[in-house]
Amino acid sequence: MSITEVSLPTIVLPDEWNNAELKASFGICDNCGWDGVDRILTEHLDCFPKQGTDCVCCNVTATVLTAFEHAYDHLRPEERQEARLDTSQYELFTTIEIDGVETPRAIPKRPGADRIEYNSTGSLESLAWAQDQISTCVKSHDKCREFQALGHFLPTRLLHINPNDLGDLVLKESKEIPIESLYVALSYCWGSVTPQCWTTASTVHLREKRIPWSTLPKTFQDAVTFTRSIGIDYVWIDSVCIIQGDKEDWQREAGKMYEVYKNAYVTLAALWGTNSESGLFLKGSDWSAKLIAEVQLRDHKWPLYVKRIHPNFWDWTAIKAYPHNPDPPLFKRAWAYQERLVSPRVLLFAESELFLMCFRNVCCECGIAASAITESPYKHSKRNFIEFVTSRGESSSDEGRTGTSGPRRSPDLGWRELVENFTELDLTYESDRLPAIGGLARHFQEVRPNEAYLAGLWSGSLYGDLLWMAPTLQQTQLKYFQMERLKDRVGSEKTPSWSWAYVHSPIQFASRVLMQSPGIRSSDIEGIAEVVEANCRYKDGNIGGVLEACSLVLKGRLYSCWALRTRRREKLSPYRWPTGLWGPSYSPAWDRPFIVRGLRLQQRVYLLEIAHLSSGSRGMRGYMVLKRRDTRNCFSRVGFLGCSLHRDFQRFGKTTICTIV
Repeated sequence: MSITEVSLPTIVLPDEWNNAELKASFGICDNCGWDGVDRILTEHLDCFPKQGTDCVCCNVTATVLTAFEHAYDHLRPEERQEARLDTSQYELFTTIEIDGVETPRAIPKRPGADRIEYNSTGSLESLAWAQDQISTCVKSHDKCREFQALGHFLPTRLLHINPNDLGDLVLKESKEIPIESLYVALSYCWGSVTPQCWTTASTVHLREKRIPWSTLPKTFQDAVTFTRSIGIDYVWIDSVCIIQGDKEDWQREAGKMYEVYKNAYVTLAALWGTNSESGLFLKGSDWSAKLIAEVQLRDHKWPLYVKRIHPNFWDWTAIKAYPHNPDPPLFKRAWAYQERLVSPRVLLFAESELFLMCFRNVCCECGIAASAITESPYKHSKRNFIEFVTSRGESSSDEGRTGTSGPRRSPDLGWRELVENFTELDLTYESDRLPAIGGLARHFQEVRPNEAYLAGLWSGSLYGDLLWMAPTLQQTQLKYFQMERLKDRVGSEKTPSWSWAYVHSPIQFASRVLMQSPGIRSSDIEGIAEVVEANCRYKDGNIGGVLEACSLVLKGRLYSCWALRTRRREKLSPYRWPTGLWGPSYSPAWDRPFIVRGLRLQQRVYLLEIAHLSSGSRGMRGYMVLKRRDTRNCFSRVGFLGCSLHRDFQRFGKTTICTIV
């Protein structure tokens, strides 16, 4: 839209606006307090400020507030006077650059002036932008190509979308498809909707003949439309390409998720969809840019736009830091976390614009400079992830390593960080807890080739990996674990109690929490117990798939004590030993409400000394809290304790070979 087509206010800037000495000569505005610094949009200014001031900040802010005045139409006059717009959630920019003329300071230039008015992610302009960004990545990003073998892997089944025919689809097995074919993958929230096009054992033969377009939910239709627009013949959608209700087929395909997303040409992420009917192509006016004024500096004019600041979608763990911007539904799903990390290219469909993330770069339609996002790997989750899995040759073992300064972002610390983030996310079926992170384990296996993957832990960093806790259970135990969950699950489920995957709750590792630091080096964890046996067996030998059996045998100092319920808190109270010695009380982090109302107020438990953790002059010992099972010296884990036990208490520990299930 040309700025001459609408009547816009003109904000005249002082001739010396770009002068570095402006701040010193400008003074402080009596109305808004602006002192000439770069931000010219006052935060939390009254919705109807004074007019007629010479202050640039007042004029700009008043113009922004006027543009959003409709947001207060529902308020009574007296309420409108008290209303405030949080202008900190908005940014100003212009879209043009005049040759030989410096753009006014504090007004960044955003590219894409020819399409800034479009606010639908399904527009031709948006699709063309996406295709251009994807093509650039495929052709010029070596790191992104390094982790996939386009044309060398195909999923078991794919949807043939007939790019030249806008009609129905067909489900095909990979043996019917040329091996060099490209495909697009979809990442979305299932929700409570059951699509008519689901594939089951009784309908798979029908899907191989024809899938009517009308049976596809809106998200699937949009995914097919986009795939056709970039000239690709195949798309992979889990609920259609995996036989639903067939346990054997699911177990086989779950182990292939790593390859499916790793080798997709691009993964389409339905960021805001709550189910498969939400669609990809959204139109959100609250997020689109508004042309509000023109800015004049001497004889030149620039259009002035304002836009709501979108969250840092490239840094998924930082989304929670933006209270004004709720988490996108897809970012709450555990399966989707793995899908986005493993995929070399992810196209995020937000409310009014597209984002493309790859292992090298991040870009969005609004024109934020990619360098500002990716200059630090800690701001870019995919780039951060790739740093971990390209540290080839770096040892991650923490057994017996003392005085060795390993890499700051070593694979063992990287894995623990991913696990902590992963366990905060939701799963429809808790039995998917290990398969849903199995693809990431496959990725890490490349840099930990001599280590065994042990149900979410690694043999090379086993001591540190065993020292995890579920802190949220200490405040909301019965919310997370109903009474029926207190029953011992060993035998009915394959997940061992010593794995964090056993607990259906967010977890944290002691090495990152108790040391009060972002992380503790592997060399700071000294193993005390001896690992007699540690192994796991997976279906078809695929660590990214289904766990079939596991074993952990440790030899270490075992302490017998009582777990007591005192003043509504469960404590380990070695209150009286056989010798008559009185000892201190400790509050462990329980994996589940081990002692609850209606059960015994005291139960016998055991502490198994695992490792010593230290950071500088600070140190502690990590213990697993165990409960004896029917078999002698066979235990299950029920909690974690990190402390330095009383020296008299330590005298009563007995070296024991413990089988932990």
